[in-house]
Amino acid sequence: QSRAGRTSPIQRLSRLLPPPLPTEPLKAQEATPAGAQLSSAHPSQQRTAAMATAASLHLAQEVDPWAPGFWRDFAVGMLKPLAATAVVAMAVALSFTQRLGVEAEMLYAIARSFLQLSVIGFVLHFIFTQSSALWILLAYLFMVTVAGYTAGRRARQVPRGGYIAGVSILAGTAVTMFLLVVLSVFPFTPRYIIPVAGMMVGNAMTVTGVTMKKLHEDVKTQRSLVSLP
Repeated sequence: QSRAGRTSPIQRLSRLLPPPLPTEPLKAQEATPAGAQLSSAHPSQQRTAAMATAASLHLAQEVDPWAPGFWRDFAVGMLKPLAATAVVAMAVALSFTQRLGVEAEMLYAIARSFLQLSVIGFVLHFIFTQSSALWILLAYLFMVTVAGYTAGRRARQVPRGGYIAGVSILAGTAVTMFLLVVLSVFPFTPRYIIPVAGMMVGNAMTVTGVTMKKLHEDVKTQRSLVSLP
């Protein structure tokens, strides 16, 4: 054989050994960012993750005092509360000039509402910055409890009205919220769940209170038409 066709002992030994493991693909996989790994997920999961990320970034920009335009947006947002306060101040001044004697009650109501809304704002700000689902469920159950208590007070003549109203509001709103989350209408984040749940619970509270009160009045006025066991 010629020198070009000869193989050395090292080459013959390397042919007998198994091929080396492919380390480069593993390194590339380790270096792949988390965003690229989501490309193989379901489209609904990608949309939900993207919406949650965008909401988190938007919320972080809103609560950052050093973000560009934060104080400008804050000043613009305070125009409506200041306008509402000016209208209330006019009502207080009118009560004082006309000697109606209700300005003290109006000032007390203004201070109480300001304190309540401030506390609620701080609580919502804390919940919106949390990523745990436990805080969302606690906020939702708190709203349902308060709504059930309020609806029960509107129908005091109904026995166990608060309990009945609370269970009714919980059953109606829980099913609707569950379907909205399962169908990926919006992501399961505080920024979406709490406002939507608040609107549903508020409407359910109004309807439940009015229905229970009207039902009691109808039964009372038309007792002869109701057959009791």
